[in-house]
Amino acid sequence: SGLHVGWAIEGAIGSHRKIDASYLSPHVNNTEYLESSTKAYGVPLLLSEPFFNLLSPAAAKYCRQVDRIRRSEYEEPMGLFTYDSDIFIEWNDPMRPSKNVHNKTNMKNRLLDAARKVKNDSGASETA
Repeated sequence: SGLHVGWAIEGAIGSHRKIDASYLSPHVNNTEYLESSTKAYGVPLLLSEPFFNLLSPAAAKYCRQVDRIRRSEYEEPMGLFTYDSDIFIEWNDPMRPSKNVHNKTNMKNRLLDAARKVKNDSGASETA
């Protein structure tokens, strides 16, 4: 999915039997571009910088910038962000980092400690 903010013109297209809504604007095109780019960035959601700037601080702290792009020479560069929140998080999982763990070294050490615990619990001996 892609999220962007801006204006759009809504119009009805179709026949007297079936009418569909259509939305036209450069902002709709940006949203479609964001949505089509999620696979290239390996994320399920991309946010444009204008959309990101409207987020509350509580929501923005879960976002990270993945790129800064310029789609044409006539456009200003725009940041691309993603929302790093896993809806499948097991909140009681002891491996889930606390709010104060923000660097890869601490997470790596936590993973190594957990692997040692699993190895020790299975009865295998640990070698240094």
